[in-house]
Amino acid sequence: NTGYRYGFQGQEKDDEWKGSGNSINYKYRMHDPRLGRFFSIDPLAKSFPWNSPYAFSENRVIDGIELEGLEVWLIGKQSSVGAVISGTAEGGIAIAPDGVFAYGSLAIGIETNVSVASQLSVTYFPNMPVSKYAEGWGFDGGVSGGVPGGIVTGSVNAAYSSGYWGVNFTFGVGASALPVDLSGYATYTELEPLTASEYNLSLLYEIKEQTGNKLSELNTRKEELLNDTDRLFKGELDSELNNVENSIQEYTNLSTVVNAEIGRIETELEKKGE
Repeated sequence: NTGYRYGFQGQEKDDEWKGSGNSINYKYRMHDPRLGRFFSIDPLAKSFPWNSPYAFSENRVIDGIELEGLEVWLIGKQSSVGAVISGTAEGGIAIAPDGVFAYGSLAIGIETNVSVASQLSVTYFPNMPVSKYAEGWGFDGGVSGGVPGGIVTGSVNAAYSSGYWGVNFTFGVGASALPVDLSGYATYTELEPLTASEYNLSLLYEIKEQTGNKLSELNTRKEELLNDTDRLFKGELDSELNNVENSIQEYTNLSTVVNAEIGRIETELEKKGE
């Protein structure tokens, strides 16, 4: 077969086993479309009882990425200031399959706004296998939004490091001249091994609260869009609804990781008697 060899999740097709299109490789699980079933259920099924245990990534089989607890996450605080030329400084904790680390990151780049902000920053790389690939030079860029002259800021950006693409979220306070900002940064990151501490726990609680607020906001917006039946039927809301649903999925993933890390640190601190 000289056709395209790859299917979902960047995996090669598995046509030899059951015939063309009858066995689909999703990297960690195999799916038989004739039965509509995977041969193993999602290991996180108990945490999400509203989903079918045989569903894959909320049934988003095209763009959904299955989290296996093997991703690299950077969770920290970021300060930035810019007027065409912009700079940021960031620090916090990195969670990876090979351990937990303290990280520091500096960035310089360009943006289309005049702004100053202090924010929580979360970056995750869904396909990055170990922490070392998050070190060194990388790139962040995307679109951020806020209220001109106001105090609320937030963004969802693309992130790149050592050949791996990821997603960066920020939410916090600041001031800007324009409601929308386009930006691109060259970043440099260093990691050091880290043990559990009250500071890490405090930072994670803060991220948990902000993530919960954002999910509440997104779910409210989704409900508003679904209730606008006239425009929904006409297809006028398809793009916004898709963006909102994608964001809900991303923040839900973030919430899962943060809650798991909070539990791990609380257990470790309890064992130490701190």
